[in-house]
Amino acid sequence: MIFNLKKRHLSPEEDDSPAIREMKNTLITEIDSRWQLLSLEPSSIYLLSSALDQRFKHLKFLEKEKKDLVYIEVVCLAEHLHQQQTDRNVEELSASHREEEILMLRESDDEEEEEHGDGAKKEMEQYLKDTTKVQSGPLAWWKQNSDRYPKLAFAAKHLLCVPATSTPSERIFSKAGYIVNKTRSSLLPENVDKLIFLAHNLKRV
Repeated sequence: MIFNLKKRHLSPEEDDSPAIREMKNTLITEIDSRWQLLSLEPSSIYLLSSALDQRFKHLKFLEKEKKDLVYIEVVCLAEHLHQQQTDRNVEELSASHREEEILMLRESDDEEEEEHGDGAKKEMEQYLKDTTKVQSGPLAWWKQNSDRYPKLAFAAKHLLCVPATSTPSERIFSKAGYIVNKTRSSLLPENVDKLIFLAHNLKRV
């Protein structure tokens, strides 16, 4: 998004006045200093998430060498998460069927590797060539294409999850506003904390 903003709206034009040109240069300088996209490590969650968003997967704002490093990080993450899930499934097996099920899991893993080649690496190669467009968001895209890229889809869900909300803390601040006012400004801090705690948790008692 930031790259597109710089390329489409802040690139200098021939008919730009000196003032407009100076403003664009200033904005580009400020954007680069605040976001520092070019100095991000290949393992940065921002770059990994961008690589797993079908709209921005080609990472046009990076040089080829760094871009390839990001793709390698995505492949490693996908393989790691897949292995974690496999280990978790093995641990959950009952003792009576453990050896038999472990054998079946290993056989299915071998078949999967034969079918998909190098696993997540092969998926990444195919994914980068995929021209399927995003219709309703990256998570919906991965849901529709998870059968084609199972390991990458798992990594995408891990990275592109719903962000945390500040709503609970905002509600607590609202309660504090009702408790501490002009007529109750002499309350001790520890008593304010206790009243806020009670107001927030009384319904659970």
